[in-house]
Amino acid sequence: MYESPMKDQVLSINSLLQEQYEDLEPKVRKLFPTPEIFNFQKIILTGAGDSYAAALVGKFYLERFAGLQTEVVSAIDLSRNYQKETLYFSPQNPLVIAISNSGNVARIGEALARTKNWGAYNVAITANIDSAVGKQCERHLVTEIPKMASSPGVRSYLVNVLALILLAIRLGEVKGKITMDQASELRENLHNLSCDLLTIEKTIDRLTPTWAQYTGYDFIGDGSDFGNVLYGSAKILEAAGKYSMYVNTEEWLHLNFFLRKHQTTGTILFINQQNAGFSREKEVLEYIEKLERPALVITDTDLTIRNEKITIIKFEKNIFHPLLQWVPAAFLASNIAVEIGEEDGRGTKGPWAFARNGAAVQKSKIVKIE
Repeated sequence: MYESPMKDQVLSINSLLQEQYEDLEPKVRKLFPTPEIFNFQKIILTGAGDSYAAALVGKFYLERFAGLQTEVVSAIDLSRNYQKETLYFSPQNPLVIAISNSGNVARIGEALARTKNWGAYNVAITANIDSAVGKQCERHLVTEIPKMASSPGVRSYLVNVLALILLAIRLGEVKGKITMDQASELRENLHNLSCDLLTIEKTIDRLTPTWAQYTGYDFIGDGSDFGNVLYGSAKILEAAGKYSMYVNTEEWLHLNFFLRKHQTTGTILFINQQNAGFSREKEVLEYIEKLERPALVITDTDLTIRNEKITIIKFEKNIFHPLLQWVPAAFLASNIAVEIGEEDGRGTKGPWAFARNGAAVQKSKIVKIE
């Protein structure tokens, strides 16, 4: 049911994860000489769209495993608004890591040109080292993702998050923040990771006829979950073209729950034991039940639900759950698009034609701001 190139990409991720682990793990080991790693004191992650969401996930692991102050700055803010005086400069500092699969996003290239001019140490996670992004970087972690039929980003998101996790493990191991045994155990965990794609697919297929009729969608979560909150919301917009919002739990309980159309707003909530926001995420679920909102809860814990409008998809508890917990959201976005007969990215037709071939993000005027 609900066949699409996007669904095909989602169904490929278990094998992709294994392939990409074997490709990226040795590349990450060779990316930086050991003396450089000891110099790193501050990391800035930047990207746009799915790459920005991947950075939000990566921040959690870089801080946890490598013990490095890590800041996620959007490409537009780093290129236009970030203040040079807030950076810390010493050899190889700050380490600016840009994530861009194509390498052709104008704003990321512009941001890197600015930080390079300031003296920062720029590194790209990209498939194209000869791109605008690649040319502004001293080092490159090159991703090689086998092509599939075009769709809103799925495989590239998985690979970029994986690359950041592997980098966090490597930096932590060299800096002595985790032991070699701990690093080996973490890598083995990553290498063996997978999810039950067919069970998730069946669950989302069952929900689709009803969920496709909803007026909009709220994605909610905190901390290490927040990158996937943003990613899920983005897929609804890209694939189905319907209203979607991403928000943390605190802001949802300040604002979003006031929405009048609460019974026709699909609500996707992430609840995870290892997240510091765990208790607040559970509180949000209580209020969702009171509002009788239809909800999809993605979790790694047992929950007691009394409302038939709430569906739970449970993952096994794992420190790397953010690497895969976006899967139900991607299935949902793909299915809704098929159900309502919508083209990805509106087919870049009619009023959306200006975005054809990525022109809206790749052809933007470059502005040099000191």
